[in-house]
Amino acid sequence: MLMANPEYTDDQAKALISEYTQIRLKSCMLNPEFAVRIKGDDNGHVYLKVLKEQVVEELGLTKPPEASNLAFEDIFDPKND
Repeated sequence: MLMANPEYTDDQAKALISEYTQIRLKSCMLNPEFAVRIKGDDNGHVYLKVLKEQVVEELGLTKPPEASNLAFEDIFDPKND
């Protein structure tokens, strides 16, 4: 829905995706097994790659946009006059 906004910029989308990724990483790091794999394993980069792919999927960036994804404003709302 962010992309439907007339004032949309790529930097805004990148910032939101980055922020969400950091939140997901922090929540995953609370899992002791995940934290050990990231920090101590030679394959830590693989775990990060999979996490990033999961974030892309969670945000729905892999599927095409649909008209039902757009927010509609009430045209009779007084602030739209």
